[in-house]
Amino acid sequence: TGNKLDLDKFKETLRLSKEATDLWKKVLWTARVTPSPISFFDATIHMGPIVVLRGTQVAKDYYGTLLAELELGVPGMLVLGKIVIITTYILLKIRDKYMVTYFIL
Repeated sequence: TGNKLDLDKFKETLRLSKEATDLWKKVLWTARVTPSPISFFDATIHMGPIVVLRGTQVAKDYYGTLLAELELGVPGMLVLGKIVIITTYILLKIRDKYMVTYFIL
């Protein structure tokens, strides 16, 4: 490609990837409790960021926020709508945090 490898950027990407992966594992482990705050279908939906955003701060923030929501629980949340509600909430929270970045790019 003609571009030199930026070792510092590579290390940062690996660190973020590891941290996001560790958070994703913790998210999946929340399914052990009864009643489970996350189902197979929820996990399938939430797998997206670890696949397409691995190594980014966005993925790490996504799983950190998701884990906090699952551990906290949302009183009165309808089971049927929890995938959409949690996913939308997390994406909006992350979007707001990184909105400045989007405009700069």
